[in-house]
Amino acid sequence: MKIQIIVNASVGKGQGEKIFPLLKRKFEDRDLAADFTLSYHPQEALAIALAAQKRGADLLVACGGDGTVHWLLPALVNRPVTLGVIPLGTANDLARNWGIPLDINGAVDLLAKGQPKTIDVIETRSGIYIAGAGGVGFDAAVIQRGLPWRQRWKGVFPFLPAILLEFFKYRSPLVTVAAGQWRYDGPAWQVIFTKISRYALLLQISSSVKMDDGLMEICLVPGLPKSYILMRALLFPFWGFRSLPAAQFFSASTVVIESSPPLKFHGDGELIGQTPAIFRVLPKALRVMMPEDSKA
Repeated sequence: MKIQIIVNASVGKGQGEKIFPLLKRKFEDRDLAADFTLSYHPQEALAIALAAQKRGADLLVACGGDGTVHWLLPALVNRPVTLGVIPLGTANDLARNWGIPLDINGAVDLLAKGQPKTIDVIETRSGIYIAGAGGVGFDAAVIQRGLPWRQRWKGVFPFLPAILLEFFKYRSPLVTVAAGQWRYDGPAWQVIFTKISRYALLLQISSSVKMDDGLMEICLVPGLPKSYILMRALLFPFWGFRSLPAAQFFSASTVVIESSPPLKFHGDGELIGQTPAIFRVLPKALRVMMPEDSKA
């Protein structure tokens, strides 16, 4: 097995760069031969991944957070290469949902003992891939508002003031969501489309997500009074969006979302486009190294 390690140098206040020598030692201790490269930009990471495949690499290991994985997807989707993850980010939603250990020792051990599983991804009309969850509405607005703070602060700190400010300023836009015979027209607080059951650390989106069934789970939260959402907020860590009785859940292989005005949407926590947009599932398009007992 030929392994290429791609370390996001900037993740966690430069943690990637600081941890680089430690990672090399962890692999040497386990007699795992690998090429190690630091990346300082998403496009650089993608170029490293593509070049490694030309040299015969069959396991690409992303050392970083969800964003690191997201920007490597063009080098992984529908290709005969497996993704490994060493979680160094803040939320690490993808690693959590895929059963990948959050500690370095456990994650490195998994690369040697794990089992490649083939799972679905979501593709946008413009050809951008989403490995976990995407959203239109409040969560994308929070990400956009937090962008200036993310330049100065790392971790969850940029999002705390962004959530508070956006909550009081946010107005539910008018959206049209269509998936097969299902259609919604009206104000929406949030529309989420996902291949993982939880995001934003531990916020549950849906309990019925399957990683390889060719369908995405969609959660639509209609326009609701802010006071009502605030009262229910304490239940979110336990029941997630199920704590909002008005929330609607359904499954589809393709969903079309339009809005007035056009809205930004995110994928894997990164702003990647705006409505109108079409999202479709690519069945079993991504190979990921997971624990043997993971249910793909």
